[in-house]
Amino acid sequence: MANTLDNNAIGEGLRSALAPVGHSGSQEMLAQQKRVAAALTPKLTLAFGTEAANVIEATLALKNGAGVAITEAAHVRIQIFEAATGLAAAVAAVSATVTTGTAILGDALPHGIFETTAAGALVLDITDEAGASGKTFWVFAQVTGVNGAVAYGTVTFD
Repeated sequence: MANTLDNNAIGEGLRSALAPVGHSGSQEMLAQQKRVAAALTPKLTLAFGTEAANVIEATLALKNGAGVAITEAAHVRIQIFEAATGLAAAVAAVSATVTTGTAILGDALPHGIFETTAAGALVLDITDEAGASGKTFWVFAQVTGVNGAVAYGTVTFD
């Protein structure tokens, strides 16, 4: 007896196996998976204080998609650019110094890698090294690793 493959029977078997879910059920499952993934995907928030003595405080926090703080440490890459040129800021112009968290590489420079606290927080002092320069800088922050969450903003010194 020959061994034959009946594609119609296989297709019918698959259709009947999936019948309880149905088309709308599978769409709802996919939508639910997207909602769960969004809620679990880490986000990075960045907020700036007001300038005092040529220093602006930058506060970074890790949060999940629902806005709840993630309580684990992560490495964050910081890069500061001059807004006027779009180029990386010079050491003589601006620096970022960690006040909460840990400097891994590049403390007191316009770029570096920092580690958040176990609570997912990182606070940096962004300093106008020229003093009263009136310059605007772009601050770019990115979590290193798998998801690479990004936050950015601008600071303008008096």
